[in-house]
Amino acid sequence: VDSEVVMLSAHWEKKRSSLIELQEQLQQIPGFLGDLESMTANLVEHTDKAVIESLDENKSLPHSRDRDSSNYLISAAVPFEEFDHPGSSIEITN
Repeated sequence: VDSEVVMLSAHWEKKRSSLIELQEQLQQIPGFLGDLESMTANLVEHTDKAVIESLDENKSLPHSRDRDSSNYLISAAVPFEEFDHPGSSIEITN
């Protein structure tokens, strides 16, 4: 009986330790999601800037000084498959 109690105690302690570790990881999720959102927004911003610079350099699209450059943005709000602009050289292949 004593050996069974020792084995059950060891098993319980192992499970308890695993549960504490899992709780600590779960508490880190909100911070991780915040960091991920921030990195995603930063990536979208830099991608948009790179696309604008590329379009301006290649003059692929008509350019007007009074045109708002945001017309050229590819952002997370517009699925890539739906991006279409006259004169663009983007092709979608499967």
